[in-house]
Amino acid sequence: MSTNYEKLFNKIMTRIGEEQRRSAVKQRIAVFSLGLAVSATAFVPTLHMVQKGLVESGFLNFISLIFSDLGAVLANWQNFLFAILESFPVMSVIAFLAVLFVFLQSLKFLSRDAKVILAAVNTH
Repeated sequence: MSTNYEKLFNKIMTRIGEEQRRSAVKQRIAVFSLGLAVSATAFVPTLHMVQKGLVESGFLNFISLIFSDLGAVLANWQNFLFAILESFPVMSVIAFLAVLFVFLQSLKFLSRDAKVILAAVNTH
């Protein structure tokens, strides 16, 4: 008789564990969905910020100089290198890469957790 109680107890404890794991996955899905939505919303403005920074700083003009007058660039390569480094919009590029990183990580974790939820739905 006690083995029936032990089996029932084990089934109940297993079910409680599954529900706790499922609840944790649902919470992670909510958090990563929010991260995905925020980063997707911030993607376009940060991309425009990078484009604007490249144009305003003259970085694109320096890069085009490589194709139009390579001899002058090679003759003054150190000054050219410093000019490119000074004109590179570091902060806007960092902001864009951070948004891109959050977007991709959220997408990765969402797909992983969605597989867990779908597997649980398919087994019941």
